[in-house]
Amino acid sequence: MDVFNYDKDGFFIGCEKAEINPLEHGKYLFPANSTVIKPPPESETEIARFKNGKWSLIKLPPKTINEEKKYTQDEINNLVITLAKNFGLLEK
Repeated sequence: MDVFNYDKDGFFIGCEKAEINPLEHGKYLFPANSTVIKPPPESETEIARFKNGKWSLIKLPPKTINEEKKYTQDEINNLVITLAKNFGLLEK
């Protein structure tokens, strides 16, 4: 039997097989924070959360893109020369 695991906040973290209970025929052992209710499919913008006995989809915040400065080859060369001079690899 498949069980669906969620973290302490209810967010879906994976699926596993429930173990058969060796002491009670026909019964299963369920891990903590798991349910037999299948979560809805997630997308790039939503994640499944189990709360109050049911799954719901929570919208994720938009991704932010960090703009990186693009350096010209001259700027890179000047930086390398400055570092080499400061470390005594070139004469000042």
